[in-house]
Amino acid sequence: MSSASALALYRKLWRLTRSLPRQVQPYYRNNIRSGFVAFRDEDDEETLQRISEQCQRDAEWVLQKYKTQPRERRK
Repeated sequence: MSSASALALYRKLWRLTRSLPRQVQPYYRNNIRSGFVAFRDEDDEETLQRISEQCQRDAEWVLQKYKTQPRERRK
């Protein structure tokens, strides 16, 4: 995974947090950043590919989780 594709994935995941409820956005944005910082020295292409695929599956799961939860009504 090149640095350009890693940056593209980071941007994609960051943009996806916009569709989450406001109160959980900082948590998931911090989680995204921490994940990228933790693996920034990884250079094995196969490992990077697995990490990328897992990130995308996790993002889909989180989006689905918040899509199915009923929204709280404001009074």
